[in-house]
Amino acid sequence: YRDGSIHPFGAAPAAGITLAPGMGWQKLHETGPGAGYAVSTWGITSNWGGVSPYWTGYTDNGSADIIRDIALLGIDNPSPQAQPVSPVAAAIRAAVANAHGGASLDGFGGIHRLTGITIDTSGAPYWPGWDIARGLALREDGSGGWTLDAFGGIHAWGAALPIQTPGYWPGWDIARSMALTSRDGDGVSDGAQGYLLEGLGGLHPGGGAPDIGAPPLSGGFDIYRGLAIHETSGTPDGGWALDEWGRTYAFGAAQALGPVTRDPARPVFHNFHSSAFGWYALGRAGVVTSPLPGFAAPYWAGWTDFAGWDILRDAVFLNPVNPDATPQPQSDGTRAAHAAGIYGRYIVPTPMYRQRHPLDCEAASLQMALGARGIAVSQDWELAQWGADLRKSVRDGAGNVVRWGDPYQTFVGNVNASIWNATGYGIYYPPIVNLVQKLGHAVIGKEGWAIDELFAYVAAGYPAAVEISYDMGGATPRTWTTWDGRVVRYIFNDHVVTLVGVDYAAQTVIINDPYTGTVKTFSWAAFSRAFGYLNNMATVVG
Repeated sequence: YRDGSIHPFGAAPAAGITLAPGMGWQKLHETGPGAGYAVSTWGITSNWGGVSPYWTGYTDNGSADIIRDIALLGIDNPSPQAQPVSPVAAAIRAAVANAHGGASLDGFGGIHRLTGITIDTSGAPYWPGWDIARGLALREDGSGGWTLDAFGGIHAWGAALPIQTPGYWPGWDIARSMALTSRDGDGVSDGAQGYLLEGLGGLHPGGGAPDIGAPPLSGGFDIYRGLAIHETSGTPDGGWALDEWGRTYAFGAAQALGPVTRDPARPVFHNFHSSAFGWYALGRAGVVTSPLPGFAAPYWAGWTDFAGWDILRDAVFLNPVNPDATPQPQSDGTRAAHAAGIYGRYIVPTPMYRQRHPLDCEAASLQMALGARGIAVSQDWELAQWGADLRKSVRDGAGNVVRWGDPYQTFVGNVNASIWNATGYGIYYPPIVNLVQKLGHAVIGKEGWAIDELFAYVAAGYPAAVEISYDMGGATPRTWTTWDGRVVRYIFNDHVVTLVGVDYAAQTVIINDPYTGTVKTFSWAAFSRAFGYLNNMATVVG
């Protein structure tokens, strides 16, 4: 049987050998009375009764458990050889023989154990009704572990020793993931050294852990969610960070992994880990995915997914190399909740303001975006901060503007005039960025936004002031030259709106239009076309 038990039938005698259970035994061969060999996962054999194969030329398939049988034609080698086994196959095979299982962590601190190893959770912190737990680390023997809270506190429980957190921000929900890297004499995590990742991308080593680099900082946006460490010969030398959209960022000596999802970026991921056998990410409603094919499977017995309630914040799997791999058990509620995250409708709660002047759509759109972040400013105050170049435009005989001010520096023209006769125009993203920074908020303003990236920020709760054509209508981009020589691209029906929502199932966007003071919905195709006229220009407020 696959569990290693051998059952004679007919006139066959007992095999005379006991095979270790849990190895995924695949084939049994008798080579003579009281002699034979059995083949387990990864092609590793057990021999008895004087069987001594010739192993010259044999190779396994490394981490791929694909060998199903081995036929040994010569078993009388007078110079006994050990079967050559690659290090990765040996490590995985050993893991199969060791304790397995793991646990998940809910936002209140509850630890939910999988079947396979007993985990001592005595003294584990619990915050009923308060979604404050963010990360989990386990001792590999199940004797205890550590819980990370959102402020950076690390709480030991079971037999785990208390450790000093490398970063603490009381009252600020910004700590996201931890990775503990040091081990005691038994090879079990002791928590003495490790790393803490905060949502902005800062990586904080603790306990004398070496500097291994860090992911790129997010510019003040809380997007990072998970951390995994790369080691060489047991020494940390790099790692990977995961953002909430499923993108991984390699740093130090770690190789690039790519995204953990095939879907365009959605803000549905909560944490990320590596084991000796693969990487895995925890997503919305407890769905676990991996960035690479060949992810070694966890043992799922005892898994709880809360039927679609998105409350799990982390999951740690011990020896996730189940030879009888099964899909993750998912309730109907979980499947629906995860699908809603991937294909759902995201709206940023944003106040509506109409523009107070014929051409201050930029000020009104920014006023709405700032209002969504809890900042109240007036349009006239914004205009005063930007200033205005009131010099008249120079036009050719066809009415095209050939010389004018620089919207990358200040407001161009009269805010109470008209674009169509080139007496007033507007402003582009750099002065908007400067004003948001002056107010103390994170901001990303640029041209060349990828549509998926812009949508991802909005879906994550960050509104954006975007340059489009009015009502997504057609436009003809033209250029003028500023007084100091910059070439500026413009359209006569230029307009700025606040992008407040995206619907992935319907493939629509939702905008607050400051000209009409109404919410409008447009298709992705219409938005993409209108957004492209001024080179995909937008400012996201964090």
